[in-house]
Amino acid sequence: MSKKQQLPNGEQPPVTRNIHDTYFKELFGNLHNVRTFLDEFYPELSACLELSRIDARPTEKFPDKAKGSHYLDLAINCTIKGQSGKLYFIFEHKSYPDKKIIIQLLRYILAVWEEDASTGKHLTPIIPFVFYNGERPWNIPSSTQEAFSKLPQAIQEYMQIIRYILFDTKTLKDEHLARLMERNRLLMIGLDALRLKSHGGALNEVVSVVLELADLMHTAGFQDNTVLEMFLEKTIEYVQGVGNLDAESIDALLCSEEDTMQSVVQYWRKQGFEQGIEKGFVRGLEEGKEQGIQQGIEKGIEQGIEKGIEQGIEQGVERGIEQGFREMVLATIEARLGTIPDYARTAIVSITDTAYLRELNQKIIKAQDPEALLLIELKHNP
Repeated sequence: MSKKQQLPNGEQPPVTRNIHDTYFKELFGNLHNVRTFLDEFYPELSACLELSRIDARPTEKFPDKAKGSHYLDLAINCTIKGQSGKLYFIFEHKSYPDKKIIIQLLRYILAVWEEDASTGKHLTPIIPFVFYNGERPWNIPSSTQEAFSKLPQAIQEYMQIIRYILFDTKTLKDEHLARLMERNRLLMIGLDALRLKSHGGALNEVVSVVLELADLMHTAGFQDNTVLEMFLEKTIEYVQGVGNLDAESIDALLCSEEDTMQSVVQYWRKQGFEQGIEKGFVRGLEEGKEQGIQQGIEKGIEQGIEKGIEQGIEQGVERGIEQGFREMVLATIEARLGTIPDYARTAIVSITDTAYLRELNQKIIKAQDPEALLLIELKHNP
């Protein structure tokens, strides 16, 4: 939440850009993602609501004219099942622990209630969410009662003013994302990207997000889907920022982990993202596409194959995705077992089914005995 200031000439001051806030609003500005999020992670709440009847509300409120207006990242209006009343969900994103969070939420809630009172309405029930994806532990009280926890219990009972729900991406497990695979893959990728910061932008996590994006692009035909293409651009920009993926870091990465990363970087460059990596993904996306198309045309002419452009690029993309998923599975095996058995490496490098590779990777992550699982999956199911 930020305070809106006025310049002497009436112009608005420039807003400091926060890539985490921007991406959070991009992801949850899609009401379908909000519905899935509530239904998947808070089923006891969604069971009380008509999730088909939700809409976004203005996030600007004026609790104090002397201090200017205040904003939240997201406000959602919901219909309660079996009742005529409404319920507000308010979302505030944080990428660092903020001791003023309760005060910020209270200001917005108070502004809503003052509007209700001035028009003779019943006070609107409001449930606050704090979405946190920072690296440091969130050690801020989640309620006013908790903030006064050192007081005698009899006094604490009268301190129940506000309580918010904390969604900390550190608690987001792979099995949570696996459940979202079929329900809402955009939300799955978005949440996976947002938890990168809480994990310090770890390389293997960045690679996982990029591979999911690559597969989504390939299977969904993003060139014909404006919403998907916009989501792709925003996610690539966010991942690049969180992972600090500039040209120099990629070159260093290739030198140290060439076998693991080569296919990913090759795929990235085939899609025209090389210039985007160096100059910024937003601007470089379109430039990179044109460059990739031109390179494909030149290669086709040289080979004298009229259809070589389309087929060559398509086959290259497919092989890049396949190889990327193979390396992801091998990395997971090594993480679980401490080594990669020869039979496992031999079997996996021959697998071309990316859906099976993704499924196998999830099984290895969840398996209590990953070595036994590999023996069953790879030795008896070649």
